[in-house]
Amino acid sequence: MVKAIDAAAIEDIKDMGTGLENARLALEIAHKALKRLAEEKQYLHLMVQDARNLKVLTETNRHNVEVIRRIRGLDDPATNDSIPLSEVDEVIIE
Repeated sequence: MVKAIDAAAIEDIKDMGTGLENARLALEIAHKALKRLAEEKQYLHLMVQDARNLKVLTETNRHNVEVIRRIRGLDDPATNDSIPLSEVDEVIIE
């Protein structure tokens, strides 16, 4: 029984690590796209022609920041049940 609980906990930690990594990757992609739009004005017309493009990028940014904050337990320090990043990293390395 204890082994099953430990295995499930390790799997949860791995899943959180994967989710954190994916959220950071998506955040980086959205950031690079927005930065390129700001730097290279010839692409700005894409945002003007279809505002949904900008909305998708900004919503992606917001969502992934929320995911990262939720996984890390940054929004509720009183009930901070988040797993320390060092523990997540250790399991990922294994």
